[in-house]
Amino acid sequence: MKGRTSQRCWTVTPDGRSCLLETYQRVLMSPQGENIGLLGISHDVTDWYNMQRQLREEMEKRRDTEVALAQRDTILQNILESSPDSIGIFNENMVYQACNQPFVEALGIAEVSDLVGKRLQDVIPEHIYARLSDTDSQVLHQGKSLRYIDRIERSDGEFIWFDVVKSPFRDPASGTNGVLIMARDVSERYLAAEQLEAANQELERLSFLDSLTHVANRRRFDEQLHTLWHLHVREGKPLSIILCDVDYFKDYNDAYGHLMGDETLKQIAIAFTQVANRHSDCVARYGGEEFGILLPNTPQSGAILVAERIHEKVRGLAIPHDHSKVADRITVSLGIVTLIPRPEDVPEQMVELADRALYQAKANGRNQTSIYQPNH
Repeated sequence: MKGRTSQRCWTVTPDGRSCLLETYQRVLMSPQGENIGLLGISHDVTDWYNMQRQLREEMEKRRDTEVALAQRDTILQNILESSPDSIGIFNENMVYQACNQPFVEALGIAEVSDLVGKRLQDVIPEHIYARLSDTDSQVLHQGKSLRYIDRIERSDGEFIWFDVVKSPFRDPASGTNGVLIMARDVSERYLAAEQLEAANQELERLSFLDSLTHVANRRRFDEQLHTLWHLHVREGKPLSIILCDVDYFKDYNDAYGHLMGDETLKQIAIAFTQVANRHSDCVARYGGEEFGILLPNTPQSGAILVAERIHEKVRGLAIPHDHSKVADRITVSLGIVTLIPRPEDVPEQMVELADRALYQAKANGRNQTSIYQPNH
């Protein structure tokens, strides 16, 4: 027997099913070498063929998947390396799969390799992890994105503000869940906002200060008076006002000049604040050489004591005034009024009464204190 051949061909079985047959054929020879026939053996290799085809398709799919994964990894790596924002991805076991340099630096970690493949709690201080892990768990287990502003203290003590977005993430290769974190440094924006707030507060403060003496101005005095008035109406406690006038100050200015006059007003303002030095007291430049002092929760006896100390303090300044008609130095006249404010009255009336007392002190010869008495 010799002349063996094989071939495959599709055929249809009696029941209509396609079938791939592999047929082996041999020529049958007699002992004398004569061709006496043909032997053919056929096998159904349909299952084998289908299995081989599926294997080829699986291999092609695997190659396509590997190419796609390689492309994805390349794209992800390019994004991580080129993004100025902090980016990190961890899986359902809280193990970081990828991150970039800004991300680890924000956490105080030196290199990306120090975090990838590890859990965050293994590489950062526990108190920082405890604060971050709460939102991590929410996103991982609830499957909802979160966005919030976070503040992180760096190792050098400086605070950094971040606009943080945490979103659910599903790995297309493994099918496992995780969390994608993106954080943008917004410290400059927050610093600018803080600086603006500080500037506004400073402007607000300056709007209530007298530019020369740096005590409260008339506006601040009036606002404080209204506030204290209503407070004392509710509490039924005494409120005192002292109005102060520098004696013969116009003559002083004419003789010594406005620069010396301004300097004198500054020294007098300092003297007043050293006497009326409670946190609730208010010393204000009421206008020109006139000052006003608000003394909350102060009876008449307390206001008189403050007035005596003011006279003593001003005398201690020993500012020469050769053109004064009452002394050879700067002196002041004071008018005091003390009331327990009533709802039917208005605070402006109290200022008028203090002004009357001041007028009386000046009429009586200056360099003295006059007290408003309700029966006068």
